[in-house]
Amino acid sequence: MAYLCSGQTALQFMGISTANFLRISLSPPRPFAGLGAYLRLHLNGGVSRVHLRFPGCDIGDYRNVLEGMELDPDLEARVSLSDHFGLLDEYPRLGVHLSTSRRAEYPEPRRYFGGERAISTSTHSPAELASLPVANFDYAFLGPVYPSISKPGYGPKGGADLLTGQIPHGEGHIAAVALGGIEPERLAAIRRAGFAGAAMLGGLWRDLSPEGQRRVIAQFTES
Repeated sequence: MAYLCSGQTALQFMGISTANFLRISLSPPRPFAGLGAYLRLHLNGGVSRVHLRFPGCDIGDYRNVLEGMELDPDLEARVSLSDHFGLLDEYPRLGVHLSTSRRAEYPEPRRYFGGERAISTSTHSPAELASLPVANFDYAFLGPVYPSISKPGYGPKGGADLLTGQIPHGEGHIAAVALGGIEPERLAAIRRAGFAGAAMLGGLWRDLSPEGQRRVIAQFTES
């Protein structure tokens, strides 16, 4: 078994540097036939990680998507679960994402889940992000940054520019990943604001054709 070096994050252990802008694909809230193949396409197309989140779905739904992704060990390490952590026994390299409400269940997530997997969480303000123990998480979603695409009417109108200078970043801080209303053309502003990455949801799933998926992933990874 390999072990983390002192001071090394799980992402560094997997060869993913937060010095490179993270691009994370978020699953749609409900799985559909063929979703696993699309998410594998995202990984092979250059996204840093994929997060699986299906609110209200059972463990079988998650398992079906994971099976459809046909993950080798390297790809498996680039996928995170938001629920049904019992699947870690079947997929031991999966990452773990803890919602704001679930952080209290796992006050020492690395001790509980092991240090060799990516562990992330969600936050809603720079102050909340800055308050978290740096050793607990490799990165954290921060948002909504823009009005949500998947939840119309939810989120601020000011965008990333209003957060410039407020994002904790650099050594000694948890990497902040922008969430909410993310589109490829907004990545430049998100970088300027000090974010270490961006997570895309609604903008990914407008066109479910293979060609549409390849196109949006190319735009996301090349912007």
